[in-house]
Amino acid sequence: MDNADFADLIVESQDIWDQNARWWDARMGEGNDWHRMLIAPAVEELLGVQPGERVLELACGNGQFARRLVSLGARVLACDSSAAFLDCARLRTSAYSERIEYQMIDLTSEEQLAALGTCEFDAPVCNMALMDIACITPLLRAVRRTLRADGRFVFSVPHPCFNTSGTTLLAERDDYQGDDTVTFSVRVRRYRSLAPQKGPAKTPMAWQSEALNGPKEV
Repeated sequence: MDNADFADLIVESQDIWDQNARWWDARMGEGNDWHRMLIAPAVEELLGVQPGERVLELACGNGQFARRLVSLGARVLACDSSAAFLDCARLRTSAYSERIEYQMIDLTSEEQLAALGTCEFDAPVCNMALMDIACITPLLRAVRRTLRADGRFVFSVPHPCFNTSGTTLLAERDDYQGDDTVTFSVRVRRYRSLAPQKGPAKTPMAWQSEALNGPKEV
């Protein structure tokens, strides 16, 4: 699979993130509890960043993890396909600004990724983003090319078995139990033969409605 197979999806995905970037920045800020308590500690441990190392953050969003990396002593090139996200990142960056650079790069473009050079980075990192990129082949090639011989690549994603288009979320109630207990489960229909496709997501308006009215019962 290459970009030609998903050209429309690539463009649409990038447009969606541009439209939602400022809302996401306002909601995420410097990281929510889920990121600070679950994702970041594991990624930081695997990265093992040492002072002075050069780190490449791919799909940096509003730059909150890039800023965390520079606070640990790294020099960071943080890139994203969304100009709106990078605007948010720059507005939030004051401390350590001399050790972080934000750059707009289409992470599905072989040509633009080539600008990252060869053997330039001690540690590329990509947090919770690979699953939202329609074609990651160019990105993975770039990671291999830019990584120094003794470097490491760390990424985080939702579990690929339970967060794909090949799953169905189920809610079941046994009327004979008498207590209206609802059991939730995931049915996996496909796992190894998935192709990228657009999926449902909560819009800013949907999040706002839930915040005002509370979650809905199913």
